[in-house]
Amino acid sequence: MDLRRQISTQRLNLTDTELDRHALLVAKIIGRHKVFTKAKRIASFIAANGEQSPFYLNSLAWSLGKLLVIPKLKSFNTSLWFVEYADTDNMCLNKFNIPEPCHSKSISPWSLDLVLLPLMAFDKSGNRLGMGGGYYDKTFALNRSRSKRPMMIGLAHDFQQVKYLNPNPWDVPLDAVVTEKELIICK
Repeated sequence: MDLRRQISTQRLNLTDTELDRHALLVAKIIGRHKVFTKAKRIASFIAANGEQSPFYLNSLAWSLGKLLVIPKLKSFNTSLWFVEYADTDNMCLNKFNIPEPCHSKSISPWSLDLVLLPLMAFDKSGNRLGMGGGYYDKTFALNRSRSKRPMMIGLAHDFQQVKYLNPNPWDVPLDAVVTEKELIICK
């Protein structure tokens, strides 16, 4: 069984209670960290299919008056754009049946301070295995040549950590990963 399918199965086997508990623990770990508290513009996401959920982090960001954005698929290519996100927004389903705001109040990806992103697997060096579409890599590849890029923090369940992932040249590395057990600063 390939790694994506194996981890996807493990994620889908988590109960709603486990998912909620993991999301709360992740929020407690990273929500007090300076990378989160000092960030003014945060990109997050809507969890799907057992992904580690940023639900409590999103709520915390709103309560602290931070600008929260989430990805929205561009219909004409495989990169993302980020749109402002409030808990009162009308949501539409994208082609993967993931909710995203119906409006188009976008913000430049390189103006973000922090990006919280989903993943399938990760290693301690900051290598990330996504769903296979390369959306985040294509979007943030533009930031490789910039002196300031947002902190890239993956949200994962502890079982998604692997010993080593072989990165592709276009992969954008993570600065850290937070699981329900710990914050891992990547090398």
